[in-house]
Amino acid sequence: MADEHAIARYRHWYRKLLRFYSRPYRERFAEGMEQTFNDLCRERARAGDGLFGFVLWMFVETSAGIIREHVRFINMQKAIIRIALGTGLILLIPLFGNLFIDGWNWPWTAFAFFGVVLFSAGLAYELAGKYAKTGVISGFVFGEMVACGVIATLRYLNPNDDVAGVVIITFLICGLFFAFVGYLIQNYLKRK
Repeated sequence: MADEHAIARYRHWYRKLLRFYSRPYRERFAEGMEQTFNDLCRERARAGDGLFGFVLWMFVETSAGIIREHVRFINMQKAIIRIALGTGLILLIPLFGNLFIDGWNWPWTAFAFFGVVLFSAGLAYELAGKYAKTGVISGFVFGEMVACGVIATLRYLNPNDDVAGVVIITFLICGLFFAFVGYLIQNYLKRK
């Protein structure tokens, strides 16, 4: 009977500790974690083992998990800020072209389009690169080399055409495509 009161008290405090997780994580895992904690406490009580040391260890381990989850979230926010800054810095080049070079006139829609494309490419690279850095980086570099070849061929076949817009799109598409291929190859080689 005393164990039931202790287990109820520990479970109450464990439920309060789980509130420190982010809402999406808590909604997905908190109920199962709380049930597992309750089952393990009951099992230890039936076996006659002490509860305090076990509960203390579970609280420490869960607190470490909460800290890890928050650090992961902060790192993702930092990555998004880096990507946004990189996109803005790259878009400064055509902005200065608009301001200081005669005949260079990008409309605001071009800035918006390329801003979305660059930000999306950076975000996709960051997310994919977390799980397979070597394959993604190798594929991306290979894709950029392929893009250089495609652009050189286009320039050779059509020397009078302006290929500035094609250059940016070709580099992005080739880089992302081959980064994805590199990711797939790396996963395939891991299985073997």
